[in-house]
Amino acid sequence: VHSKGDGRAIALRLDYQTCSYLIVNIYAPTKLRDKRLFYKSLSSWLKKIKKGDDVIICGGDWNTPLTPSIDTRGVSHKPKPLNSFKKIIQTNKLIDVWRKFTWRQVSLGIYSRLDYWLISSSLYKSVCSAALKCDHNAVSLKLKVSSLTRGKGFWKMNNSLLTDDTFKLNIKNCINKS
Repeated sequence: VHSKGDGRAIALRLDYQTCSYLIVNIYAPTKLRDKRLFYKSLSSWLKKIKKGDDVIICGGDWNTPLTPSIDTRGVSHKPKPLNSFKKIIQTNKLIDVWRKFTWRQVSLGIYSRLDYWLISSSLYKSVCSAALKCDHNAVSLKLKVSSLTRGKGFWKMNNSLLTDDTFKLNIKNCINKS
């Protein structure tokens, strides 16, 4: 587990079969000056923690539209895309796998896409579905993986999840679908 100094990015490396996955959660600042500094330091941090052929799965609240012309609606001025954000995507050969407005001010008719799943391009064909719910709610990304083999030991349930309303709702929905 790696944590960026400001706590706005956390990464976990997961080795599965012959692949090493670097799973990164992002919560970018909202102010432009802070975002610029954050993306610059994020780029350096990723370079530092990334190993050779890591497959990157990076999701979260990036707090900036990647392509303002299509990622915003109803705003009087289109924000300029941040080159430092785009550079992270290009340098790490990431692709955007999910497009939906995630921030809304419905009464004013303003919509923005600020949350993203960015993954290594080599992983694109493995994506089954992706979803993000805005403003600090659950994020999910489903990938196809080859058949899992069971390792040593046994599985234990994290009982604290039983008090999490979102978790309980997701379980009820899964049961109702089956």
